[in-house]
Amino acid sequence: MVTTTRPATRRDTPARWATALVRAQAESITVIQHSTSGIFFATSAGSLDLYRVRWYDCECAAGRSGDPVCKHRAAFREHCREDDRPCRPDAGRFRPHLR
Repeated sequence: MVTTTRPATRRDTPARWATALVRAQAESITVIQHSTSGIFFATSAGSLDLYRVRWYDCECAAGRSGDPVCKHRAAFREHCREDDRPCRPDAGRFRPHLR
């Protein structure tokens, strides 16, 4: 008989966001914006990697596995709260100048 287990579904809760933000701050995760494209990236704690981060997803391992909460997105959300930065999905999107 073969037994299968389903992966645990990670939930989007205020407690998880708070914990992710604490981890992001402890690991000095930094959010930067590409100057011409407007794309946001978050640094990685243990390597030189940059992860593309958006309001609704992140390219990190947790994000790729479907987890709605990660430390990179928590840092991004905090970054957007500061000074009312335009971090919504369409804000800052690169728009070439057309003549």
